[in-house]
Amino acid sequence: MQTALSSPPSILRYPPRTPHARSIDAPTPVEIARVRPYNIRLSSRELGWSAVQIERREIDPSSIAFAAGATEHLVAVSLGSGRITRELMGKTETAILVPGSVALQPCSVPMRWSWDTRLSLTLLALDPAFLLQVADEAFGLRPEEVDLVPVVRKSDPVVATIVGTLSREASEAQPGNEVYAQSLARILAVHLLRQYNRR
Repeated sequence: MQTALSSPPSILRYPPRTPHARSIDAPTPVEIARVRPYNIRLSSRELGWSAVQIERREIDPSSIAFAAGATEHLVAVSLGSGRITRELMGKTETAILVPGSVALQPCSVPMRWSWDTRLSLTLLALDPAFLLQVADEAFGLRPEEVDLVPVVRKSDPVVATIVGTLSREASEAQPGNEVYAQSLARILAVHLLRQYNRR
């Protein structure tokens, strides 16, 4: 099914996660930095940031499966146009991306992505433990009350602003950039909890 990103605020939404029993041989979540690193054009990984990382990627048509999800909450912002298909919990949906489109993949959520156009995007990777800390401090939420919704939106101005600022910090590596990134990570966490949390 193809869905144009024109029905705000969200396009792809999915039902609540169901707990799974995990066997010893079950797959484990993947660290996104280890996935096709040759696609990375800019990264903050060497700057010592702890709560959030940023990557700029250029990706040829392909597909990728996260059998046990990712180790971090992933927020992707499209820098161009394209088309993506996501498979989650037996559902397959396709969305048209425009510059500024935002896709959220919560950590540890099994998902498969595929795309038949070249994608240019900036990716934020937020530490799940940091999100839980902010959820407790700012909202009084317990860990079981934090449940981000996998979703694609046509735009998110708050996320776009954070991405632009973190991109500059990663590019210029000015003194104090780690403290700056930590502050923006807190703003990002509050925004995700306000706008994307299921509870």
